[in-house]
Amino acid sequence: YIKCDYQPTQCVYSGCGEMVAKGMLKRHAEQCQFRPQPCEWCQETIPLRNMKAHSGVCPQVPVTCGACGVKMAKSVIELHKSEECPNTLRKCFFAVAGCSYEGKGAELVKHEEQCNAEHLRLVLRAQVD
Repeated sequence: YIKCDYQPTQCVYSGCGEMVAKGMLKRHAEQCQFRPQPCEWCQETIPLRNMKAHSGVCPQVPVTCGACGVKMAKSVIELHKSEECPNTLRKCFFAVAGCSYEGKGAELVKHEEQCNAEHLRLVLRAQVD
């Protein structure tokens, strides 16, 4: 068997199928758009050609909260906005009983701690009705 660098050889990456000269296979493999790459955020292995589309749906892509500027994974931004962000306006826990207060972070915590009597009345009134 004689080694020939010009022998047509198929790319090893799934989906590519391109035939290249055996001597050029390494160079092709380094540039092949079907080359699997780990996503820099979730580490899932994605063909290079799909990486841009994946970054649009990857749950671990870093995003910034528009209200407080904290960076976090895309998968937790909605939870952060609804429960943790100190700059997001939220309804009082007792809104279900009739409290109309809305506040941000520490203001809301202070309200919920200081208005126990009012909240108790609202809860009792809701139970009677």
